[in-house]
Amino acid sequence: MRAYSARGLVYYDRGDDDRAITDFSKAIELDSQNADAYNNRGMAYFRKGDDDRAVSDFTQVLQLKPNESYAYFWRGLIYLAKGDDDSAISDLTQMIQLRPDSTSAYF
Repeated sequence: MRAYSARGLVYYDRGDDDRAITDFSKAIELDSQNADAYNNRGMAYFRKGDDDRAVSDFTQVLQLKPNESYAYFWRGLIYLAKGDDDSAISDLTQMIQLRPDSTSAYF
């Protein structure tokens, strides 16, 4: 499982989102409680513009780790881009509550 996650990160860093998604998906298949793999796959989906899958993965991260502030941040940005202002405000407010020192949520 760790090897798939690690290799997925290398692919992600190289900009090869399709291969990264494949590896993160395999890591999730082997450990469905792997919040990091969901988060990383969500980032790859986000970068590809597959917002619905990214939201789904960030939502899964938050089910596994309710205090994962950056999952709220990224999901909030997607909601904002989709015009769902209420959901965006809710997620970004949660990010601020969890990480009041982070400038990202205020941006």
